[in-house]
Amino acid sequence: MWRRHAKGVTASVLLIGVCVFAPVSAQAAEVPPKGYVNNVEAGITHVPIVAWGEINLNSTVLGKIHCLNTFYAEGWNQHEKNESGKPIRGYGEVLGWGNSDCEAPKEIESLTIAHEKEIKEGKIEAPITVTATAEMPLEKTGRQAEICDEATKQNELTKCPNKSEREVKLLTGEFHRRVVTLPWKVELIRGERDEEEGILQRIGLHEYSETGTAQAHTTKCYPTESGHDASFKALPSGCVGVNILFPQIPAEFVFYGGQEIWAINGVKNGLTPTRLEFLTSGTLFSSEALEGEGSTTGVVKLIGSNGQELLTGK
Repeated sequence: MWRRHAKGVTASVLLIGVCVFAPVSAQAAEVPPKGYVNNVEAGITHVPIVAWGEINLNSTVLGKIHCLNTFYAEGWNQHEKNESGKPIRGYGEVLGWGNSDCEAPKEIESLTIAHEKEIKEGKIEAPITVTATAEMPLEKTGRQAEICDEATKQNELTKCPNKSEREVKLLTGEFHRRVVTLPWKVELIRGERDEEEGILQRIGLHEYSETGTAQAHTTKCYPTESGHDASFKALPSGCVGVNILFPQIPAEFVFYGGQEIWAINGVKNGLTPTRLEFLTSGTLFSSEALEGEGSTTGVVKLIGSNGQELLTGK
């Protein structure tokens, strides 16, 4: 009885969580969805989940970034806000993410043209490639230093003894890797797509039971500064944060926020797994709005890590 959506294969970056789910009746609309393993309701013990699929991040500036993705996650059921008087809901966390075969034809072409001279001189390795990671860009620390000026073209101060041959510049002293944005928080909610009721996976939340949506950019995962997209440094924990990296340049572009992903239950066992379809899932901000917004498309399939377990929700 599931309607098949003729959409492109889903992407992004990104996101796996607990289990998936079937449509629900209006009578059960107020009952939170829960996760199931082989049709048995999950408990508070965390269930390992492996998921994979193709994801496209479509940037209004960078163009399409496409990757094959593998995710490791955990899912469980518990009382909302961990209070016994509240209903039980399905929750999860994305703990690991790897990808391969990434492509970004528009931006790679632009970077190749912009750095044509450096490529010919061997200063930049070709071809330029792209990857995606949850690790945020390098943090640079600098200090002021007196050096030989550009006209002198010397590397040692002894070779430019006159003050007129020197200049003071801020030089990079050290590089430090920032922490990854993982884990990304996940919870199951009820919703609809194209007037069809069903279950959605909310992925990217600072706190469980957070109000707001990814479509409206009203969760805490969409920080702003002076009315514009904030720097990725303002992104709180639990939110989706994706760094698009062109290592040969190097150039790094961060997209962040959350997603509400349409879930379609598998049947029988993990050989016909549940899948998540990125249908109007909400867009991602780019750091300081430099790369426009990013929308996601694609499909991700998920199973339990212990054999071909069927993960569903209802």
